[in-house]
Amino acid sequence: MKLLSVLLPIALVSAVSAFENTVPCLAWSPKSFTSVSGGSHDQYVVLQKDAIDKILSPFGSELCQTKVIAIVDQPKIHSSDFSHYSESMQAIKAARLQKHSSDAATRIQHQYIDSHVDIDKMVGKITQRCESTLAVVDSHGKIAENRLEDNTKYIQCLLKHTSTNTFTDVSNGVVYSQEGNTVALLELPEALSESLIGKHIIDALVEDLITTIKQSVGDDYIVIFTSSSAKVPMHSKRSTFEKRAPSNQNAPIFQKYQLFNTGIFMAIAVSALFIGILIVGVSWLGSIQTPMKFEGKTKRS
Repeated sequence: MKLLSVLLPIALVSAVSAFENTVPCLAWSPKSFTSVSGGSHDQYVVLQKDAIDKILSPFGSELCQTKVIAIVDQPKIHSSDFSHYSESMQAIKAARLQKHSSDAATRIQHQYIDSHVDIDKMVGKITQRCESTLAVVDSHGKIAENRLEDNTKYIQCLLKHTSTNTFTDVSNGVVYSQEGNTVALLELPEALSESLIGKHIIDALVEDLITTIKQSVGDDYIVIFTSSSAKVPMHSKRSTFEKRAPSNQNAPIFQKYQLFNTGIFMAIAVSALFIGILIVGVSWLGSIQTPMKFEGKTKRS
């Protein structure tokens, strides 16, 4: 019993950490793939070294036959963000993911990928396998700021990957190179921004990218939405910052402190399950009666 009481907290911490330091991946396409049966939804943790193969392998040889493969990278996003963000994030989720992926003919989702997805490696693997054109969609700097002023598109800088490993400008607003297939890479800002404008900018970026792709190739495209870096765990943040008192000392305790999160609820659920099994097992063992001795056979006179 003492050993179990020591091992239980360790196991709970390990389980929570395993899901905490992960990133999601959602891939969808309006067209059907013969190698993908309906929708695929994996809830187990995918190892980082296996992530790229897990993401690309369901599409099989039809991957290279698709005109545009859009890879959207949003650093430091977690699968729980889709359900625990504010109302603005819920609206973005509906516009960005549900609107395009829910009705998609092909949909693949990995909720937990260990650590991160190596975006550069995935892009290189696709371009090497399919001899693709690489279109880098620039969403940084003044381009992102100008969109709120004059409603210009984000797709400003598209680069073509040539055989000499150099990059040449294709043209603004063009995603498909009209030959073979194209990998369009869109790098978004981090998901940790609390700015309402920033969240709507992210939504608009993805919306513009998909709209432009559909104008170029119709429904012959794939979108892979994932993250190149995991969110920093909460316990790591607390260890790097000084403990600060709440700004309002008179506020109720539920407003001053964050008492519950996903990890705590998971730990409580696992603890309740373990304790229930332990109680049933102990009560079952206690109900077994072991006879102290056996009576000998009576001898006939």
